[in-house]
Amino acid sequence: MYNITSNTLFTGNQIIYLKECQSTNDVLAELSKQATVFEGAIVITDHQLGGRGQRGNVWEANPGDNLTLSLLYKPFFVPVQFPFGLNIAVSLGIFDVLNEYLPQKVKIKWPNDMIVSVNGVDKKICGILMENTIKKNQFENAIIGIGINVNQTNFKQTKATSLTEYLHAPVDKNEVLNKLCSRIESRYLALKNNKNLTDEYITHLYLLYEKALFCVDEVVFEGIIQGVDVHGRLVVLHLHANKLHQYSFGEIRYLGRV
Repeated sequence: MYNITSNTLFTGNQIIYLKECQSTNDVLAELSKQATVFEGAIVITDHQLGGRGQRGNVWEANPGDNLTLSLLYKPFFVPVQFPFGLNIAVSLGIFDVLNEYLPQKVKIKWPNDMIVSVNGVDKKICGILMENTIKKNQFENAIIGIGINVNQTNFKQTKATSLTEYLHAPVDKNEVLNKLCSRIESRYLALKNNKNLTDEYITHLYLLYEKALFCVDEVVFEGIIQGVDVHGRLVVLHLHANKLHQYSFGEIRYLGRV
């Protein structure tokens, strides 16, 4: 069904295809306990019955239209106190692929969604769900769930989109998967070699240096994203108070452009 032809060292060398499953993250988490499942293994399905996104949101995907997969990495070299480096590497790898299809249109929505922005209209094209296992103060496994809307054209959510909606033609899912394996592995190895990826990640942030509405503790305010700090927290300038604040995941919500 899926054939990896990209020149990778380990990413995608082992593919477990399921016609349907509840959650690729859950399946891979169980398989990762087996000695026969190696780093770079991918579980991929045409139909994920219980796909989930950040904050427990449901990931909407028509069967067979999109890429729904989970990738196993063993990032023992990532300091557990600075785990966001892995988010940055994976997000940039996915950005590299989507930007190849939609140049200058893709942005990374902190912490790890992908947005297509065209003429002030913003739509989500990809979601990422990372679930890490730490053992003896060291990363053991990272299960990286990725959902990319490839060929779906009808969405219940009006703020969702796909590659084919912008390209006006079907896209080869296997081609996208091969690019994904290559680009993510490249970024992952760069992280392993201590390359600083944060500055590049920040340059591609959604709403960077743009006035927008946010919500924290049910309080709505105008702010401007300035970047992320060394802990991966979103740095936002509160316009009313003219003061910088840092937010961890789950502490702040985007409400849109002003």
